[in-house]
Amino acid sequence: MMGDELPYWKTGLFLMHSFLQDGENGDKYISALSSLLEQDTIPSSSGFLAYLAGKIEQERGKRDSAIAFFDRCKAKAPLTYEHLMTQDPAYDLETLKERLRASKPKEPTAVPNKPNGGQ
Repeated sequence: MMGDELPYWKTGLFLMHSFLQDGENGDKYISALSSLLEQDTIPSSSGFLAYLAGKIEQERGKRDSAIAFFDRCKAKAPLTYEHLMTQDPAYDLETLKERLRASKPKEPTAVPNKPNGGQ
């Protein structure tokens, strides 16, 4: 769907954000990113999606899979790859997870029921 690329990379960011909060379902996020990579997108979108998949696989300890996604990023979008790899230290997933946990709204505390309608 050439010309309408915003949903692809935004969906990729959504999947990465979801993975950071729910790492146990990493296979599902990789599957979804792989499906997005099969779409007809501009090279920079494909490269970015491959990079995100590589970061997820790297975080999960799946080195060979991560390298394959990073190689795919480099092949599809060399300039995007170069930029992302230069900035890679800024995308430390552990730091991002901590920031997400810190910014997560606190659960509301329950107010005990008062007898007689609160009077």
